[in-house]
Amino acid sequence: MRLGKHLQAAGASAVLVFGAGGVLDTAPGKEISTADPKIQEEIILARQGLMEGLYELLNDGESPENSTEATAMQANAEAVAASLPALKFLFPPETSPQHPNYKSSYPTYALPIIWEEFDRFSQYLVATTDAAHALANATDPARFPDLARRLLAECEACHAAFRAPYQSPLDAPVAGPAGAR
Repeated sequence: MRLGKHLQAAGASAVLVFGAGGVLDTAPGKEISTADPKIQEEIILARQGLMEGLYELLNDGESPENSTEATAMQANAEAVAASLPALKFLFPPETSPQHPNYKSSYPTYALPIIWEEFDRFSQYLVATTDAAHALANATDPARFPDLARRLLAECEACHAAFRAPYQSPLDAPVAGPAGAR
């Protein structure tokens, strides 16, 4: 199992805490407006950070080589299961580029369909959470690779339906005369 891609259980919580809320800067009891461009940007960054942190916890379906890796795999799956429900709160309507109050300068990779079919998106979250729980609660390490592939497949199915492919700013078309940079 490649441990470089997978975080150990102790490091996983730090990534998820930062990803889930490390960018929002609000005082306790302070009301926030999702029509505020800064808040929109913070929400977009929070959901992107959470997704990125969760992705780092996934396994491609490799078998754990020892009990330490098996334990880490299950702990990572449990962290994924515990974190996914937060995504329901990170897609307020104003963070859709099609919303009239959208003013964020940050790109979002969420497709407009996520706001149009939010119940369907929520069903994907439930299916993915269930897949993560299945891996976290499995007792036979021989089943871990199949369960890890199922979890990854649930993530990919949701992304296929609701996420635009990532395009690096370095790969964006260059404006101006042909050949100019």
